Amino acid sequence: MTLNQMRYFYEVCRLQNTTKASQILHVSQPTVSIAIRELEEETKLNLFHRQGKKIVITQDGYKLFVKISNILSQIKELDDEISIMSNRRNHVRLAIPIQIGTIFLPRILEEFRNKYPNINFDIIETGGIGSLTLLENDKIDIAITNYQAEHKNKFDYFKLFTSECCFCTHKDNPLAKRESLTANDIAYEKIVMLDSSFFIHKLINDFYNMNKITPRVIYYSPHLHSIKNLVKNKVASTFLLNQVIFPEDNIVPIRIENPIFIDSGIVIKKGKQLYSDELLLIEYLKKISVKLPKGA
Repeated sequence: MTLNQMRYFYEVCRLQNTTKASQILHVSQPTVSIAIRELEEETKLNLFHRQGKKIVITQDGYKLFVKISNILSQIKELDDEISIMSNRRNHVRLAIPIQIGTIFLPRILEEFRNKYPNINFDIIETGGIGSLTLLENDKIDIAITNYQAEHKNKFDYFKLFTSECCFCTHKDNPLAKRESLTANDIAYEKIVMLDSSFFIHKLINDFYNMNKITPRVIYYSPHLHSIKNLVKNKVASTFLLNQVIFPEDNIVPIRIENPIFIDSGIVIKKGKQLYSDELLLIEYLKKISVKLPKGA
């Protein structure tokens, strides 16, 4: 019996469904079905009752499920211990959304690394929602990201700063001369947006819904540079944090009446033990956040 067979069998038993199990395992449904069939042939046991598309675990199947659950649990504990041992010494796994990365990455990779050259980083640029998923699955140690209260049961959060979310358009757009805009002012503007892996995506959709407006979104992207390029080329406008707009962009950030703010900070998985290298990074981030320009 292989480790893959055990994992496939465990998920099929847990979910009582080979299609859902294949999605969790990131393999095709036939791959799971073949593995289960081969396991039954190998063990000479009838592990499931099949009723059309529905499968029900047998008594023998349940006994095997209990045994395999214990084995997989022990393997996970061993993997976690090995991971901790390999990552506890000068190694930080960090996730950071693209917009916040604009603020922090240059400082982390220059000033912080010059001060602590022995600390190595694995850095993933992803949206805030993706960052929390990585944290929950122990794929990273720390996320610097936006945050929402509904996740408080799973994570600990240390606020760093508050950003203002602005309507951003090309400097030649007539709206660029305005100091602030209402929802009605931008109701008919074509919009490009960061995709649903970013908290700003939900925030802006809530803004439109609250004002009973259907946004004219023509494109979603996970890439900040793609969004900015479309605005630079006068294809559409967008919504971004004000501090990611630079003079050379030819993009003007304009405040929304009843401003939209986003809190950003350090997020760690609740109950996680922090090592000395992680604590050094957290203290550094807190320190430089105090010195950020107003509005960042």
